[in-house]
Amino acid sequence: MADKKEQTTRRLIIFLIEEMRSGKYKNARTLPAESVLAAELGISRVTLREALIILEYEGWIARKHGIGTIINRNVVDEQRRLDTTQGLMTMIRVNGKTPRRETLSIEKVPADVFLAETLGIRTGDMLIKFVLKFYADEQPSVYCVDYVPCAVLGNVTITEEDYAGDFFDFARKHRLSDALDTYASKLHLSPITPEIADIMGVPKTCVGIRMEEIGYDVYTKPISYTEQFYLDTDMTHVIIRKAF
Repeated sequence: MADKKEQTTRRLIIFLIEEMRSGKYKNARTLPAESVLAAELGISRVTLREALIILEYEGWIARKHGIGTIINRNVVDEQRRLDTTQGLMTMIRVNGKTPRRETLSIEKVPADVFLAETLGIRTGDMLIKFVLKFYADEQPSVYCVDYVPCAVLGNVTITEEDYAGDFFDFARKHRLSDALDTYASKLHLSPITPEIADIMGVPKTCVGIRMEEIGYDVYTKPISYTEQFYLDTDMTHVIIRKAF
């Protein structure tokens, strides 16, 4: 699991993003000076600086000598980012649509050769598999499958409560979100498979965005694998890239 220092930094980053987006700094052009902001938050400048470095790397802010910490409004106010770890319900909602999710199954399955190689485990090792279907304004929108090795979670019992949420909810409940540090995602246009077409209730001629994503811990060990298929439901997905 992530250590206490890393968890503190993550919470601070989330807090500062929300403050820039809808809180104290909603209408601000810059953040206060480091010394002032650290005093306001009751934290050390070292802790604050670590969070600001990550925020700058991800494009939320820009730090310029003689000017200070500039809030990048084009990034902060953009809530449709595909390159952030917001849940699919939030992603659909910020696209101006009413979201709904349906948990199709949560079960333990053995890893096949592909999943074993992807997650660095042995073929046959047990995984927890989540299959969910998301709707936007009651139209099928996203088909999602998540896999997590049982060894990562320990002795976990799946309950009815788990069926009411999604993978992000499950990850938070079982502290997997503390362990996840980085995601590597691959996106490409792909025709829908007959199986997914039947599940989603759409024509087998549909083409959408297929995303394959591996979640790594701080030691770069893979601990989750996700496959998502985004149908064409008139939603916009945004990726922010910072120039170097």
